[in-house]
Amino acid sequence: MLHPLKGPTSFECDGCGHHASFHKMENRQDEETERRWKDADASDERLQSNMHKWSEHIKEQKKRLENEIARIDKERADDTDDVVEVVEEVRDRAPKRRRTTGR
Repeated sequence: MLHPLKGPTSFECDGCGHHASFHKMENRQDEETERRWKDADASDERLQSNMHKWSEHIKEQKKRLENEIARIDKERADDTDDVVEVVEEVRDRAPKRRRTTGR
Protein backbone atom coordinates (compact mmCIF):
# COMPACT_ATOMS: atom_id res chain seq x y z
CA MET A 1 0.00 0.00 0.00
CA LEU A 2 1.22 3.48 -0.84
CA HIS A 3 2.15 5.76 2.08
CA PRO A 4 -0.41 8.62 2.37
CA LEU A 5 2.26 11.31 2.59
CA LYS A 6 4.40 9.86 -0.16
CA GLY A 7 1.48 9.26 -2.51
CA PRO A 8 1.22 12.66 -4.21
CA THR A 9 4.99 13.12 -4.62
CA SER A 10 8.07 11.02 -4.94
CA PHE A 11 10.42 13.53 -3.30
CA GLU A 12 12.62 12.10 -0.58
CA CYS A 13 15.26 14.04 1.31
CA ASP A 14 18.93 13.27 0.80
CA GLY A 15 20.47 10.78 3.13
CA CYS A 16 17.88 9.55 5.59
CA GLY A 17 15.23 8.20 3.24
CA HIS A 18 12.35 10.07 4.86
CA HIS A 19 9.76 11.78 2.74
CA ALA A 20 10.33 15.53 2.48
CA SER A 21 7.16 16.27 4.47
CA PHE A 22 8.83 14.59 7.46
CA HIS A 23 11.35 17.43 7.73
CA LYS A 24 10.91 21.14 8.23
CA MET A 25 12.35 22.32 4.96
CA GLU A 26 12.62 25.91 3.82
CA ASN A 27 10.25 26.96 1.12
CA ARG A 28 9.92 30.73 0.95
CA GLN A 29 6.90 30.65 -1.33
CA ASP A 30 4.97 28.34 1.02
CA GLU A 31 6.06 30.36 4.05
CA GLU A 32 4.86 33.56 2.38
CA THR A 33 1.55 31.92 1.52
CA GLU A 34 1.14 30.68 5.13
CA ARG A 35 1.98 34.16 6.44
CA ARG A 36 -0.67 35.73 4.17
CA TRP A 37 -3.22 33.18 5.35
CA LYS A 38 -2.42 33.91 8.99
CA ASP A 39 -2.64 37.66 8.33
CA ALA A 40 -5.97 37.18 6.56
CA ASP A 41 -7.26 35.07 9.46
CA ALA A 42 -6.20 37.73 11.96
CA SER A 43 -7.84 40.40 9.81
CA ASP A 44 -11.05 38.35 9.63
CA GLU A 45 -11.04 37.93 13.41
CA ARG A 46 -10.63 41.70 13.90
CA LEU A 47 -13.42 42.34 11.40
CA GLN A 48 -15.73 39.87 13.16
CA SER A 49 -14.93 41.48 16.52
CA ASN A 50 -15.65 44.96 15.16
CA MET A 51 -18.87 43.78 13.55
CA HIS A 52 -19.98 42.27 16.87
CA LYS A 53 -19.18 45.55 18.69
CA TRP A 54 -21.14 47.57 16.11
CA SER A 55 -24.03 45.13 16.31
CA GLU A 56 -24.16 45.54 20.09
CA HIS A 57 -23.92 49.33 19.73
CA ILE A 58 -26.81 49.36 17.25
CA LYS A 59 -28.93 47.16 19.55
CA GLU A 60 -28.27 49.55 22.46
CA GLN A 61 -29.17 52.59 20.33
CA LYS A 62 -32.35 50.91 19.09
CA LYS A 63 -33.41 50.08 22.65
CA ARG A 64 -32.66 53.65 23.79
CA LEU A 65 -34.74 55.08 20.93
CA GLU A 66 -37.62 52.69 21.60
CA ASN A 67 -37.62 53.75 25.26
CA GLU A 68 -37.57 57.42 24.26
CA ILE A 69 -40.48 56.91 21.86
CA ALA A 70 -42.46 55.10 24.57
CA ARG A 71 -41.77 57.98 27.00
CA ILE A 72 -42.92 60.59 24.46
CA ASP A 73 -46.05 58.58 23.63
CA LYS A 74 -46.90 58.38 27.33
CA GLU A 75 -46.41 62.14 27.73
CA ARG A 76 -48.68 62.78 24.75
CA ALA A 77 -51.34 60.47 26.17
CA ASP A 78 -51.09 62.26 29.54
CA ASP A 79 -51.39 65.64 27.79
CA THR A 80 -54.42 64.41 25.83
CA ASP A 81 -56.05 63.21 29.06
CA ASP A 82 -55.40 66.63 30.63
CA VAL A 83 -57.00 68.44 27.68
CA VAL A 84 -60.05 66.16 27.80
CA GLU A 85 -60.44 66.83 31.53
CA VAL A 86 -60.29 70.62 31.00
CA VAL A 87 -62.79 70.49 28.14
CA GLU A 88 -65.19 68.41 30.24
CA GLU A 89 -64.84 70.84 33.18
CA VAL A 90 -65.57 73.84 30.95
CA ARG A 91 -68.54 72.08 29.40
CA ASP A 92 -69.92 71.14 32.82
CA ARG A 93 -69.58 74.72 34.13
CA ALA A 94 -71.13 76.33 31.09
CA PRO A 95 -74.72 77.42 31.51
CA LYS A 96 -77.19 75.04 30.03
CA ARG A 97 -78.95 76.41 27.00
CA ARG A 98 -82.38 75.50 26.17
CA ARG A 99 -83.06 74.36 22.75
CA THR A 100 -85.85 76.03 20.98
CA THR A 101 -87.75 74.53 18.16
CA GLY A 102 -87.86 77.77 16.25
CA ARG A 103 -91.60 78.27 16.47
